[in-house]
Amino acid sequence: MQKFLSGYTKYDNLCSLAFIETDISLLLLFVIRTSLDHVAQGGSFAEEVISTIRTAKAFGTQFRLGAVYDSHVSKSYIADVKGGMVAGIGIGCFFFFIYASYGLAFSFGTTLMLQGHGDVGTIFNVYVLVSMGNRRMVIFSVILL
Repeated sequence: MQKFLSGYTKYDNLCSLAFIETDISLLLLFVIRTSLDHVAQGGSFAEEVISTIRTAKAFGTQFRLGAVYDSHVSKSYIADVKGGMVAGIGIGCFFFFIYASYGLAFSFGTTLMLQGHGDVGTIFNVYVLVSMGNRRMVIFSVILL
């Protein structure tokens, strides 16, 4: 069991998934905050325009004011698209590391089993414990945000 755990952690960096998911969560938080800022600015601008609607109509500036509001909406849209891409990359990295650790565990566990260093139950138990710890690190790193 000790040989499997030391060999498994030698080849699989358990912290890499937690660090990558933390970085992606921080980036996603930044992008969402940017999108909400643009929505808030657009909402404040629309409120000001609606409160002075007579002045805007009298001077014929409604199309220019609409273009300014549309710029806030388009900036928010762009930030949301970036957020979707970041979320997709994050989920892709998460599942890549999970399935890569499955492959590594089965490969290295089979090698140790064929060399007579452990039986199936011990290797499987160690793998389950390591993979559960890996997922808990990811969840804990996201909670700390």
